[in-house]
Amino acid sequence: FNLTYLGDGYCDGGEFNTAECGYDDGDCDEFNRLYPDCDVEFPWFIGDGECDGKVYNKRECGFDGGDC
Repeated sequence: FNLTYLGDGYCDGGEFNTAECGYDDGDCDEFNRLYPDCDVEFPWFIGDGECDGKVYNKRECGFDGGDC
């Protein structure tokens, strides 16, 4: 668990995207608002301009934030 990931401008997901960690010290607020049911390992892949497919390309994740 690397505390430098908290509040670094990227929604790191996993154990960082929890109430205990302040939803990655606020980095995941927008992601959680836009995709409340999207549970992926790397949330920053969503809407990054590349279709990542599989778990990212589903309705809950906005079809990879519109990338797919």
